[in-house]
Amino acid sequence: MGSTGRPQGRLKGETEQADALAQFVRQLTSGLTVRELAQRYPAGRTRWSEYRSAGKDIPWDLLQQLVHDLTKDPSARKELLTQAGHLHEQAVQAAAAYPSPAAERSMVQQALDRARHAQQLAEAGVAESEELIHVLVAIVAELWGQLGAGIENKTLRGTAVPDATELRRARLREATRSLAELRHIRESHCEP
Repeated sequence: MGSTGRPQGRLKGETEQADALAQFVRQLTSGLTVRELAQRYPAGRTRWSEYRSAGKDIPWDLLQQLVHDLTKDPSARKELLTQAGHLHEQAVQAAAAYPSPAAERSMVQQALDRARHAQQLAEAGVAESEELIHVLVAIVAELWGQLGAGIENKTLRGTAVPDATELRRARLREATRSLAELRHIRESHCEP
C-alpha cells in the first residue's frame, strides 16, 4: 500500500444516503490512494474520487469486490457485506426519489414550453378578436350609414319608415351588442 494521497474533501451527495455510502467507501479504502484504486479496479481516478465524495454511487458489484478484497476475516466480511448492501440499497432508493438536476431542468423547460404555448394561444385569440372587432365596427358603421340614409329619406319624403329600416335597426343593435361583448372579452384577455 502506498501513501494515502490527498486528503478527502467534503461529501457532496445529493442525499444523506449517498453521503453515508461514500463515507463507507472512504473507510473501506482508507489505506489506498485514488491512483491505486484505479490501477486495481475497473474505474478511473476521477470515478474513484466521485465514489469517495458521493458524486456518484458506487456500483454494487464493485462494492462487493472491494469488501471481499479488503476484508480478510470471513465474519467481518459478512458483516461489512450486509452493511454495504443496506447502504447501497438506501442510496439507490433515495436517488430514485430525488430528481437529478437534469430532470429538474427538463421539468422547468417543459413548464416554460407549456407557458409559451399558452401565451401564443392567448395572443392568437386576442388577434382574432381584434379582427372580429374591426369587422363588426365596419358592419356597425355601414348600418348606421344605411339608417341615416333611411331617416333622411323619411324626412324628405314624409313617409313612414319601411320594414327594411326596422330590420337594419335590429341588426345594428345586435352588432353593437356583439361588439361590446367582444371588447369585454378582449380587455379581459389583455389584463395582466
